[in-house]
Amino acid sequence: NWMSPDEEHEAAVQAFAAAVIEHGPFLYAFEGFTARVAEAGERSALGQLLLKLTSPGIPDVYQGDELWALALVDPDNRREVDWEQRRALLGELRAGAQPTRETRKLHLIWRGLELRARHPEAFGGAYGPIPAGDDVCAFLRGEDVLVAVAVRDGAVGGAWELPPVAAGRWRDVLTGAEHELPDRATLPAVLGPAGRALLERMG
Repeated sequence: NWMSPDEEHEAAVQAFAAAVIEHGPFLYAFEGFTARVAEAGERSALGQLLLKLTSPGIPDVYQGDELWALALVDPDNRREVDWEQRRALLGELRAGAQPTRETRKLHLIWRGLELRARHPEAFGGAYGPIPAGDDVCAFLRGEDVLVAVAVRDGAVGGAWELPPVAAGRWRDVLTGAEHELPDRATLPAVLGPAGRALLERMG
């Protein structure tokens, strides 16, 4: 424990970790695996973040987590936050820069909070679940915001049961894509390659 550490055991663990990463074949294979896991993890994390930003309640973002924060518990998560970096990156996004892997999370938070500010009545009002099968979580907030998130990787079926109030033209505030519901936009088309959509009613 913290009061009585087993220094011999800790030294053995450190030696093992150092030896493992010195061997090329293992490290090469492991890097390929971690790249696949990281991609799936980012997709899942961004989907969860979109749900947090749009579900009933007040969204909470831990300090510094506007960008990817690969930290464990105390004291890692208490490091000083580089707010100037975040301001600069947000400024670039606001000026029209396309989100990168580094800024996807910041972009989603910015767009989500901006939408909440434009439609306070929607986020303080009704939550209407939309049946969309086992692979997708979809719902309406009021009549002007529609959210859809794929909850697992792989193909997403095209069937969803949109209520009459969802009919009309919508714009995805994350991508700029426009969709006509319900006739001309299948669920996979709305979700797009990212597997998530944050739609705002047009007009």
